[in-house]
Amino acid sequence: MRSFHRLMLGLFVVSVVSVAPVAMAVEPVLTFTFSDLNGSFDSSSMLFEAVNRGDMTLGATHGDVTRLDGLNADAFFDGTGDPYTFFELKMTVSSPIPPLDADTIVDGVGTIKMVDVDGDILMGDVSGVWINNGAANFVGSITNFTITSDEGVFDGTDGSATSLVGLDGPYDGNVVTLAFGEWFTDGNDAFESFDDVTVLSQGAVVPEPVSLSLLGFGALAVFARRRR
Repeated sequence: MRSFHRLMLGLFVVSVVSVAPVAMAVEPVLTFTFSDLNGSFDSSSMLFEAVNRGDMTLGATHGDVTRLDGLNADAFFDGTGDPYTFFELKMTVSSPIPPLDADTIVDGVGTIKMVDVDGDILMGDVSGVWINNGAANFVGSITNFTITSDEGVFDGTDGSATSLVGLDGPYDGNVVTLAFGEWFTDGNDAFESFDDVTVLSQGAVVPEPVSLSLLGFGALAVFARRRR
């Protein structure tokens, strides 16, 4: 499953870069990947959520947070351990204006949050679009990304850690989320709830504000190369 996720992300990045090449001006300082998240959508509240799961029968969430700017190190998460360790992506979904086919593209605005084993917090605001290209494919930006840590380390569940020293934020970044097998609407373009959908979330955080084009085309391309 994870190799398929990486293939899908790689194909997406290659296709974007091929149609809109740009000079790489900013490289990320942090990247993150969380796979086998539990995705759900409530058509009444229009709230989409992707959160970590610990149920091995469904495939426990695995993830990592990596420092890249010369302090390359990974904090790994294996879906076990303290219940305060979690990943959470929440966003409100809406049809774009001017109206487009709700079976093809919708907007998403919300927040992303990661908490390590002793309560250190990485979080920010998220906004972007969901595109239906056979999978629910979210491409968006992260803003106001802040770091709250009392010891300057983001700790994984297996004793691994990545340094947060020198990172004070707020930062910007981007996030790609792929949810397989479901979309937000039924065959008549009416919004329809779902649950227990496996979701992959990946993103990159950069040290200074840049345009969304650089975030989407440059920083994520570096991120994809780093993950291979």
